[in-house]
Amino acid sequence: MSLEDNAAAAQHSTQSGAIGETLPKGPPGLSWAGLEQAVRARLGVDALQLAGVHFAPVQEDWATEPGYRVTGQARVLGYGAGVDPVPWSLTAKLLRKPEPGGAGPVGALDPRHPAYWRREALAYAAGLPAEAPGLGAPRCFSVDAPSEDAHVLWLEPLADERAGRWPLERYGRAAQHLGAFNGAYLAGACPLPQQPWLCTDFHRGRLDRFPWTLDVFAGEAFWQRPLVRRFMDGPTRARQRRLVADRAALERRLAALPPTLAHNQAMRRSLLAVSVAGRPEALAAVDWGLVGVSPVGTDAGCLFGWARGLTEVQEHELRPLAQLVLDGYLAGLRAAGWRGDARAARTGFAATAALHALMWVPFILVTDEARRDGLAQKYQTDPDTMAATHAASLTLLHELADEALAAQAAPDLLGSGAPISLPGGRGATLVWTTAVSTLPIAAITPTQPSVRRRAPTGRLLAGVAAEPAD
Repeated sequence: MSLEDNAAAAQHSTQSGAIGETLPKGPPGLSWAGLEQAVRARLGVDALQLAGVHFAPVQEDWATEPGYRVTGQARVLGYGAGVDPVPWSLTAKLLRKPEPGGAGPVGALDPRHPAYWRREALAYAAGLPAEAPGLGAPRCFSVDAPSEDAHVLWLEPLADERAGRWPLERYGRAAQHLGAFNGAYLAGACPLPQQPWLCTDFHRGRLDRFPWTLDVFAGEAFWQRPLVRRFMDGPTRARQRRLVADRAALERRLAALPPTLAHNQAMRRSLLAVSVAGRPEALAAVDWGLVGVSPVGTDAGCLFGWARGLTEVQEHELRPLAQLVLDGYLAGLRAAGWRGDARAARTGFAATAALHALMWVPFILVTDEARRDGLAQKYQTDPDTMAATHAASLTLLHELADEALAAQAAPDLLGSGAPISLPGGRGATLVWTTAVSTLPIAAITPTQPSVRRRAPTGRLLAGVAAEPAD
């Protein structure tokens, strides 16, 4: 029986029942077979009876597909059965193939493009999140394919133990985990995956996905907008014009850097603080839909770029944030054993962060007043503060673009730790040292099931082909 035949999810988000009662109707896109299989894997049993099933919609700020928190009880049948029902909980994430000619994202059918619709299902089926060094990930109990045009990920629910805005030092700790993740592949400790569905065009593809964000820079209308002239002075507007022209050069610079496996969506909302053995240092990454092979420094640049783009930091915190992310990322690379030239990591960070300026400026300064007010409300700020923070950050991002294009010297990973300055502009000078070693990386091993245990292969691959068939 398919849940697609039932009424909309919102009408059934409070349904429940007792053992032996008829199960409630549920959201479109899910199947009872997929749910039962996931619960069996969750509890590690072969036969059970479901009851008290409850569907609660979950829609994150950045998500493009619906998700549900699914809870209930199960009576275990057969060997090992108990008298009392066993509670369980799962997160169901739906992935849908865009309709031909519809309004789906550009590149959704291209396996190499960032927007490829099947990638996260294929990544979990291949075990990439579960095996990510330096990072935790939700356990995936089943990847269900109720139809050729849909996948359902049945995941372990994880709670962020540090919900809300992070203090700046937390970004440094997260950057160190990302460095350990990227560094394991750079150092050869883990072989670089070669699956044909991995994103290999992240930097160009993410901008091509929103072509209007570049088109607005082409004419004079954008530069004459009152909001643009209010928050961007003449030199800043001139440098932003040059950044548009420099896009191809920055992408070429990135393409020449050492490749590594990257999450490619390392933002605050995709990184959760979780406890391992009673310690809160572990970092779990969710939303693996953009995972792929990207240049070193990409994940660090994304962490900084998204924090700035989503106004998670204030104007005066931008340069200290960049400092912490750079230092933490470098420490993670060193801890993973990579001994390459630090200039590569620095250039990747700088170019990735700079390219964010091409995507976010139009969203903040071009959108109509109602949408801008909505964005400000979503990110818990006011429109003027949001616009001012974005405009102020452009000075730093333009400096980073200049550095990436010039490939300025940086200390070797095995150097003495002597600082090297980033251009200071109007703010305090940034220095990048190689002496950071005080941020502990929590050891996350496959024996710690709260974030890493992989579901049995037979259950995980339910109905999902190993290679793209689009």
